Parts: sequence; C-alpha cells; structure tokens
Amino acid sequence: MRGSGARSRFMHILLVFVLSFSVVPALAVGVTPAPAVRLGGAPIKAPQGVPVDAAGHPYVEGEVLVKFSAGVSATSVSEAHKKLGATVIAKSEGVPGLQKARVPKGLSADAAARRYREMPGVAYAQPNYLHSITAMPDDPRLPELWGMNNEGQTGGLEDADIDAPAAWDTQTGSSDVVVAVIDTGVDYRHPDLADNMWVNAGEIAGNGIDDDENGYVDDVYGYDFYNYDGDPLDDHSHGTHCSGTIGGVGDNGIGVAGVAWDVRIMALKFLSADGFGDTWAAVEAINYADMMGADIMSNSWGGGPWEQVLYDAIANTDVLFVAAAGNDSMDADSFGFYPSGYDLPNIVSVGATDHNDELAWFSNWGQTTVDVFAPGDEVLSTVAGPAPSFMPKVTNQLSVSACDNAADWDLTSYVKLPWKVSSDWYSSEPAALVAMQYKNDEDAWARLNAPVDLSGMTDPVLRFQAIYETEAGFDFLNAWASNDGVAWTKVAERSGYSGGMVTVDADLGAFAGDSTVYLAFSLSSDDSIDSKFGHLGAMVDDVEVVELASFLREDFSDLSAWDADDYAVTPWALTSKWVVSAPSAAGVIGYGDNERSLLKLADPMDLSAVTGDISALFKAFYETEPNVDFLSVLASTDGTNWTTLSSFSGFSGEWEPGFVPVSANLSAYAGEPSVYLAFMFESDMSVSSDVGLTGVAVDDLTVVEGTWSEADYSDAYALFSGTSMATPHVSGIAALVLSQWPDATTADLKNAIMLSADKLPQLDGRCVSGGRANAAAALGDVFAPVVTDDNAGSYTGVAEIALTATDDSGVASISYAFDGASPTTVGEASTVAIMKIPAKSHTLTYWAEDTLGNVSEPVTVEFELLRGTPRSESVAGSNRYATSVAASQKSYPDGASTVVIATGRNWPDALGGTALAGVVDGPILLTDPARMPAVVLAEVERLDPSRVYVLGSQSAVGSYVIGQIMDTITSGTLTRLSGANRYETAEAIAAEVIALSPEYDGTVLVATGANYPDALAAAPLAAHKGWPVVLANPSGATDIPEEASSAVILGGPGAVSSSMEAALRGRLGEANVQRKGGVDRYETAAIVAAYGISNGLHWDGVGIATGVSFADALSGGVMLGRQHSPMLLTDPNVLSAAVRGPLWVNKKSIQTVQFIGGTSAVSTAVRSQVMRAIQ
Repeated sequence: MRGSGARSRFMHILLVFVLSFSVVPALAVGVTPAPAVRLGGAPIKAPQGVPVDAAGHPYVEGEVLVKFSAGVSATSVSEAHKKLGATVIAKSEGVPGLQKARVPKGLSADAAARRYREMPGVAYAQPNYLHSITAMPDDPRLPELWGMNNEGQTGGLEDADIDAPAAWDTQTGSSDVVVAVIDTGVDYRHPDLADNMWVNAGEIAGNGIDDDENGYVDDVYGYDFYNYDGDPLDDHSHGTHCSGTIGGVGDNGIGVAGVAWDVRIMALKFLSADGFGDTWAAVEAINYADMMGADIMSNSWGGGPWEQVLYDAIANTDVLFVAAAGNDSMDADSFGFYPSGYDLPNIVSVGATDHNDELAWFSNWGQTTVDVFAPGDEVLSTVAGPAPSFMPKVTNQLSVSACDNAADWDLTSYVKLPWKVSSDWYSSEPAALVAMQYKNDEDAWARLNAPVDLSGMTDPVLRFQAIYETEAGFDFLNAWASNDGVAWTKVAERSGYSGGMVTVDADLGAFAGDSTVYLAFSLSSDDSIDSKFGHLGAMVDDVEVVELASFLREDFSDLSAWDADDYAVTPWALTSKWVVSAPSAAGVIGYGDNERSLLKLADPMDLSAVTGDISALFKAFYETEPNVDFLSVLASTDGTNWTTLSSFSGFSGEWEPGFVPVSANLSAYAGEPSVYLAFMFESDMSVSSDVGLTGVAVDDLTVVEGTWSEADYSDAYALFSGTSMATPHVSGIAALVLSQWPDATTADLKNAIMLSADKLPQLDGRCVSGGRANAAAALGDVFAPVVTDDNAGSYTGVAEIALTATDDSGVASISYAFDGASPTTVGEASTVAIMKIPAKSHTLTYWAEDTLGNVSEPVTVEFELLRGTPRSESVAGSNRYATSVAASQKSYPDGASTVVIATGRNWPDALGGTALAGVVDGPILLTDPARMPAVVLAEVERLDPSRVYVLGSQSAVGSYVIGQIMDTITSGTLTRLSGANRYETAEAIAAEVIALSPEYDGTVLVATGANYPDALAAAPLAAHKGWPVVLANPSGATDIPEEASSAVILGGPGAVSSSMEAALRGRLGEANVQRKGGVDRYETAAIVAAYGISNGLHWDGVGIATGVSFADALSGGVMLGRQHSPMLLTDPNVLSAAVRGPLWVNKKSIQTVQFIGGTSAVSTAVRSQVMRAIQ
C-alpha cells in the first residue's frame, strides 16, 4: 500500500548486460534467518501461593497450553489429553492447533507440559505463564506533560521530548485509526477518554447477546479476558494511564491530551487489579484485536520466559505490536525480556528516558532487542476514576460513632499491633479508626463499647466509610455484629484495594428489632505478605446504622418466594457451602452441559411509587467456563419477556473464586406496577463441573431505592513511571503516522518511528535506532520508493534493463543483485557499468532507498540472455598517449572526479597505478615526461577532475607537465606519489591504495620489478579488486604493506624467486600465499586471467594487448577492470597457443573482444585468429 500524492522525483538506471560464459553461483537472494537465541527472560515476582517453574516463572495452577502440529488427527489429540487425564477448556482461534487444557490435581502444569512435549504430534507445550505490568506508579505532581513538550518545567533538559506540538500542527489523529490497549482495561467513562473510545457498532450493550456473532457477548468497548466478560473496565489504572498518553481527548478544556488525540482506543483487559495476567488471556486479547480490526496494539507489560505460543500469536498478525522493554535496569540483549524481545518485524520495543533525555534509571536497554526510547519517567496521564455509585435512600438513621474518640472503643484485642484513633487518616475530621502497617498473622479487633438499640428498625444496615489496602484474598477488613458481645456474626468482609474512600453497607437484617446489638471491626492477615510489601492496612470512620427504602430483601434461607421450575438440566437450589449469610444461598452447583436454569421471583414487585433510581444489590459467586457459561440477572414486566441487566462469566475472585458485590440498575423500571426479577444460568456443551468448575450462586439480595451518582474525575490523573509509560508515546506516534498516511503498512509505521528518532549519544549502542522517538519527524514521508517490475523477457547479445524508482522525498539509491550475487548500489547515475553474464536464464533482484531511509521491498524478475554474433572493438589512438585517451573516453564518457597521470616513456613508476585508478574510479593517462601531449591535455580538461595523482619523480613527470595540469583543471588538488626508486614508488602507491580502501581485504599482487609483463597481465584484476601491486627486488629486500594478509605472486620463479615466496609464506602463512605463473609472459597472462574470472571478472569483453610494450596494456587494463573483463597478452604478429586455448574454451561466454592499441600493437592477422577462435 502506498500513500497519496505524485512521486515528484525519480531515478532511472539503465543496466547493460553482455553475455559471458563464466558461471555465476546461484546463491539465494533471500536467506532464511537462523533461529533466534532464546534467552531465559527475567522472572516476574510471583503472587502469593502461585506455583513457579524451575526458573522461577509463575503460572496458572493446573493449566497447560499445548499446540499440536498441522495434520494431527482429532483422535490423536484426544488420546494425548487422555494419557494425562487432561481436559480441553479452550481452543485458540488465532493460533491454529493451540489448546488450553486443565490437568488433574496432583500433576503440576510444569510437569504436564514436559510430558506433552514428549508426545508425537505436539509442536510445543508450556504452563499458562503469568505476565505483569511494567510501570512503577508515583505520587501525583504538577500536571505537566514534559514528554510531549519539554520546556524545562520539571527541571529537565529543554526539548528532551517527542515534539508533539510540532506534530499537532500537521496531524492530531483520526477516528479511523484504532489502537488496542492490551492491559488492565480502560476506564471508558473518563471524560478525557470517553469520546475517543472505540465502539463495536455491531454489538448492543447489555442485552446478553452476541449480536455481531464474533464469539463475544456485549463487547461494546472491547473485552475483559481476565474475567471473561464484555466489560473491560480498568480496576488498576495502568491501562487507563497508557490510554491517556496514546489518545486522551485533546482541545476539550480539561485534563491532558494524548499524542494522537483524535484516535480511537479499543479496551482489552487481560491483567488483573494486581497487574497480573496469563499467557492464554494475552493471546486471546491479541487475537481479538486482530480480528476486530485494530491498527496498532499497545502492550505495556511483559516478563517471564521465551514462549512459543506468545511468539506465534504476535507473528500471526501483521498489526504493529508496540511493547515495553521492561524495568529491570538490565541489558535485554543478554538476559531477554518478552514479548518486546521477540525478533519479529512487527514489534517495536520501547525503552524509557527521563526529562534530561537520559536513559531512565529503571529502563532496560539492548542494542538489538530495544528499538527506540521515549519519555517514561514521571509521566502524567489519566487514571481510573471512582465507579458511578449507587447510594440507597435512607428512611431512618442512627449515628453510632464518629470514630474520633478512642474511649468509645475496646482496642485491647490484637496479636501484634492494635487499632488506634489517628488523625492521619479520616473521612470526617478530626480522626478515624486505623489499623495501618499491619504484620503477618494479625487479628486485631475494635469493639464498640456501648451496644446500639435497633428495636425501632425493621430493615437495618450498618454503614461506614472505609479505606482498605491488603493482600487480596488473604488479608481482610471485617465488620461484625453480636447480641451479647461474645458470639459474633460477620456482616461484611473486604480485601484487596478500595481505590480510596468507599462506603460499605452491611446487612443487619438478622438483628432487626433487637434492643442490644454490639458492633465491631477486625483486621486479619495470614503469614505471607504484610505491609512491608506496600499493603497499608485499613481505616474505618463515620459508623452509623440506617434503614433503607427497600422493596425486596432476600437472604435465601429458603426459596419460598422464588420459582425454580424453568430449567433444562439442573434447577436452582439452596447451597450451604457457597454462602455469604448463613444458612444458605441460591445456586446452580455442579452443573452440566447445556444448562439453562432460571430462578424467577414468583410475585412481581410494585415499583409504581418509585420516581428516581432503584437497583438490585446482591452478592454473586461464579466459577464457569470463561466467555461460554454465564450468570445473568434479568428483569421483566410480564415474567415472560426478559431484559438482561448484567452478565458474568469466568471467576469471581482474583486467584480463587469468591462472592463479589453486584449492583444491577433497575431504574428503567421505576414507576412500573409489576416488575419481575430473575437469575439465569446458561452453559454450552463443552466444559462443565466435571473438570472442576463449581457453578454459580447468589446471596443477600436487596432491591432498594436510591440515587446513582456520576463519578468525580477531577482528580483522576497521576504521574506514573516505567517503560509502560514510554510505550504509549510510541503507540501514539504510530497512530499519528497512520492518520497522516492511511495506506502505510506495518513496515512503513515501524520505519517512520525508527528512522525519525532523535539520535542521542547517550542512547548510542543502547537501542537499534540509537535515539528517542520524535512525533513531528515521524510524520514525514514513510513510504518506500516504488520500483518498476517490467523487465522480464529475452535479450540477444546485450540485455538493456532499465531500473526506475519514484518517491515523494526523492530516491537516494537503487541496488541490484544478479543470480544471488552480492548487490551493487548506484546513486544518481543514469547508466551503470556494463556487467557480463553467461547466455542463459538469469534472475535480477533490485530495490531502492529514498532520502529518508525508507527501503522498498525487493523486486525479482527472470530474463533470458541469448548469444549473438561475436564482435570486436578497437580501443586505439595514433600513439600510446592517444590510446590512453581512447580508453579513458570509453570508460568515462561523462567525466571523472579523479585522474591518474603516469609517464608513457618507461614502465616502473606506472605499474602500481592500475590499483590506484581502480580505487579512485578514474583513468590512467600517459604523458611525455617533459610536456603533456595536446590530446592528453584536452582529455584532462574534458574529464574536469577535482583530484589528480601523478606517479613517479620529476624524471618521470616533469614540473612543466605539473604546470600544464594545474592550468587546465579549474580547481582541486594534485598529489605526487614517488620514491627514491621504482620499489619505493610502488610502496607509496600501495600505501595510498590501502588508505583509500576502507574495505581492503588484505591481498597484494607481487610482481618482479625487473620487467613489466606479469604485472600488466594483472592490471584488470588490480583495478577491479583494488589490490595494490608490490614490486619484488631481485637484488634486495622487498617490503610489503603491514596491512597485507595474503599475497598472489605473478610469474614463475624466474620472475619472483622461490626465496621471496618462502619469505612471504613465513610472514603471511603457508595457506595465504599462491603463485600464478606460466612458462612465458603469455601463459602467465592466461593463468592470471582465469584467476580473475574466479574473483569477479567475466570473459565477455576480454581485452587483447601486446606483450612486448607496456603502455597500451597499462591504460587498457584499467578500462577492462572497470568493465570486469580480463586481459590476454599476445605477440603482435603470432597468436600463441596459451592465448588461443582460453578463447576457444570460453567462446560461448564471449560476445565482444576488445583490441587495445593499433594494428602495430596487435596485427590484423592476430585479430583474425582471435575472432576465428571464438566463432
């Protein structure tokens, strides 16, 4: 997909392919990567009582995730589960073959996974691991969004931000872009989020029906995969905080603005109120986001081991997956952090910076596993507000205690620390009862000294204000009542986090009419986790007894007021095991398949007198197959046609099931004279109580008149820190980019984020991009260039293939590779060097990069090159100087930035120039030592170089020639490379070659300094490879460059002695020295040419030069090296067998022969013999 707008700039590359017989290895262009190293991953802190594997990773007890390979039969799958006595409780829609199984008690999930992995047909198996949030909440500070626009307002570095205001000048987001926040849920009621919430248009809220048939009921804003219901409301604040940074409503006059403040937020909850969630729920959330069309997934969570199932879930979607890099202050490359560390192309792993643009102290880093950084320390954003509260209408009120006088209470009963009256915490000034900083094994009581008289009340409720922060499910704030102060009845129980001050109503119906009723509160804890882990304790204030405007009160001591006859398998009945108020509750316990059981109020309620709000308040217990089996509360005006008020599925407790308070809004029925209430339990045919699912129960029902009040969100903002806070900054940037460029692909989005990051030295080596994200810069052109795909076909003799690319920001380069060979990259040129390939079928792969660093997907085409009639070309002038000009004009028709000048009178100083010319990509021009010929001077002027190299001393190229050159070139530099003799000159040239070659491979060519033919034969190879030429001194020491690691000796022992060869092997190693020589100069040239073919040269375009003079071969060799062609030397009048043989053997690869010099250098007779040899 591509963005709108014409491609304003383009590049057109013409490749000319001429056939050659040499075989190019058919290497694959695309290489399958080796499996990623699977680092263990840092274990998260295990919740109390949760099992862990051998590495310390916590998992859900009794649950295993098993993936069966494709093609495994259903019978084999069933047999595998049967061997372990396991039962399938869920199947993944997003990861084919993946199942969640419950194993029998006594068999750990870790052990069961190992046994599954040993079975045939099992791709992998693992426990259902837990994951956690990656944030560290802090106390609220000033509401300053330094991460969006840092002006130093928090004492940090100005502009250490994502440049959001500059981005907003261009784009603020689009309602068509959906970001799925996979987290603890989202408070979709928050006024800074409500208008930007994604809404499932196919679902009708609250009707208990899967209207859009996507497999999820009432998924209006998303889904809750922790509790498995359609309400993803945040009960932690982490997900809400992330959502505010991504897409908090902007320009609304309140609170904060998100990075993309006009996008839509899809709420997907899989983490609990304590910040933990399991792998299965995470996978289901990812699958849901993909299925429902989310454009971006934001994931501020992680930890635990490398998991194939989570890897597969992310790999199976092409949605951008932005993930937190973790808060362990460690190198994630070394230790691993997942899922951000998975090597997948759609993942962007995000670390955190502080307001000084430094790596945040808690943030993980990783040169290869963390992609980019973003602001993450003390970030202000939205948090979950208080829920809309229902306040029952009070008809009678008895004040009991303001809790500010210790004398009213007996505080002497405790184990470690007593309750006390303190002014540090209260609902009403000046003080309250508190039990803070509690210890393990606590049982502290606060008993009201004076009893209360309830003789005038028929429906009393104990009401008090409370704060509690305890270990959920283990440590409790309890309220008690007693007639004698000895035998106590628990009337209220609270555990976990209250989220601030809350009102607690405890039913005292059992004590209605009693004249003596004692009241008490207690704080009890187990022996595991106390306040040192951050659990504060409890506070109680403003204790009173009230009487409510009740229309129905039911403790389910019997079912006389209810009709339980409408059921399919199991009716509702009394249960004494799952109960809030003794002796019983109503439930469907031990349920089976295909249940449909209704518990209906036998007689309707008369609500005709109600003019305001009214609700059904009750306690609910449910342990069912999540998202499949449901407990629902219904209402009807005729007892036949029912409306669902609320539905529940999964587990009603945090780590184990328990009763939870429920408010079902009946306000729509206010004023109705006949209103029925009912509870419905329904199950499908897959999983039931035979795998350990208990069922459902309800207790302590009250239908009461009152007032629903909207929540106050004015203080629902807070500062959090963590890579969790950095991640939504990047998710928001991705949303801005997609809003700006609706056709952008996932790769485009990732490129935009990575390539636009502000490069910071303190982040260099800490992440892939080396920088901190920048929203404004990311909004530039995100699209890779568009390349043509019309080059398939057949070509005869010469293949002229045009490569064209277009891009809004301009094309920087085009790269191409032949038959899987190493790629060649070209810039703003219109035609590249001629390539030689054999006459056969070939593949050409090419791609382009724009000026912003976006790279197109490679295009591969196939074409066939057919051999044409061989032809010859002559590269010659009237003399050696004119011949060097002819070679230059053929090689550099559009000029050259560098020229090499050498004497045409003698060869020693010039031999090393071939490698230098190849490295600087310029010609060698020959000159008379005293005066540069006019034809050469004109060529220098045409080439218009900015740099000139002169080889040899004043005797080789005189000062007058230097003056001619300087007068000709308009600007630039001239460098003379020379020494006291030919050997030192060669050394100087070699040193310059190596200095100009950052990719020099260490190879040198060693030829005799006593004659020229052997070195000339290697001229094309030296120019092509940039291998410096070293002249061996027959009568003295020979120095080779320190950088040399291998050597190729040119010529036989008569040219370069055996002792010299031994010395080279002693220094470079036996295997790093080889000799290429024949019986004479012609055979040596043929052997060197064949060696050149194995090092990137091609037989087509082979050059033929005289072997009795150096000049033509010198300048022609540079031309041939640039064309990737070898050179053969010949006697001017006789074609030797050493030359004829290679020509005949390789004739099918030769389309063109190039004769260097005139017919006095290579005679007409020799030319005819050459052409006959290749026919």
